[in-house]
Amino acid sequence: MRNLWFIMILSSFLWSNIGYVSNVKGNADIVRSMHTLKVKSGTKIKLKDKIITQEKSRVKVILKDNTIVTVGANSTFVFDRYKFGNRNNSLLDMQIERGFFRCVSGKIGKLAPEHFKVKTVSSTIGIRGTDFSAALADTYELFKCYRGEISVLNDGKTYIVPQGEQLRLEKKPSFLDKLAPYKFYAGTGTVYNRVYSVSSGWFADNTPTQDETGGISLIAGYQLGNYLAVEGRITTTFFERNYSDLTAYSMFLKPQYPVTDTFSVYGLLGFGNVKVKGYKGNSSSGAHEDVIGKTILDHTEFQWGVGLSYHVTENFSIFADYTSLAKDADIESTLYSYDPAIYHKLSVDGITVGILYSF
Repeated sequence: MRNLWFIMILSSFLWSNIGYVSNVKGNADIVRSMHTLKVKSGTKIKLKDKIITQEKSRVKVILKDNTIVTVGANSTFVFDRYKFGNRNNSLLDMQIERGFFRCVSGKIGKLAPEHFKVKTVSSTIGIRGTDFSAALADTYELFKCYRGEISVLNDGKTYIVPQGEQLRLEKKPSFLDKLAPYKFYAGTGTVYNRVYSVSSGWFADNTPTQDETGGISLIAGYQLGNYLAVEGRITTTFFERNYSDLTAYSMFLKPQYPVTDTFSVYGLLGFGNVKVKGYKGNSSSGAHEDVIGKTILDHTEFQWGVGLSYHVTENFSIFADYTSLAKDADIESTLYSYDPAIYHKLSVDGITVGILYSF
């Protein structure tokens, strides 16, 4: 029985009215426990109520001690703790999560100003009998004092804002802010691939066993932040093939560094599969007739690359990079009629130039 009385008293304390809505303009809701209520003039305010206003809306609340709180448009405001008694046990804790509010302190502000607090995302406001406001933007918080004086505690430092003045504090980006934005991107690129056993450098298509082919790469990725992305590629060649018909599948982690607002450098680190089939040749003699259409190489290993990108607009960027897709991988058949003791491995790399679109 004693426990039952305790629960009833506690529930009464938690859910008793602490004020009411004196005026409402536009559309606003109160989130209370697991329920959402439409705000109307006369709506009772209870502890832990969260007021959420829509565009061009405003809600005015009067608490029991005559503290007046006006919640502006596109705002979220919470009444965390409230008790109106004497100097020793009166307190008021409120919180603004986004948007704008203005507050005229009532009797608690006179009885126990040290127990009157309003929290923002990164600051705590204390009062000395005041009429004040706070506005939260993406990159800053703005505090104004119309009467009396307020103190603003931010990042361990206290600022005093006297009557008729204002304080603007720039928001320091958090770890998650630095990782933003999170977004998908997709694009395509023109690929210049080399497939070779013995290399004599780029653009040397007449080198025995070196086939330089042209193709396309389809790209899709997810930007985890300013410094990291996850990216997948599918590459295939379809012109300038001598003996190799190439297909590659790659999955990369993409660490990147923005050198300027528009120019970035990046790396590609991951795994992928490369498949090379014998081809009859587009402009020269192809693979040995015994391997035309058959698999010469089917290999999965670590892949890597480096590249540069340039943001043309907010959504479009162009890039160029080098990728190593396979290195000295064992082949499954002899190339041409060359000595298999020498020409028994293949390497694959490429240069890609393309365009990406961020959603």
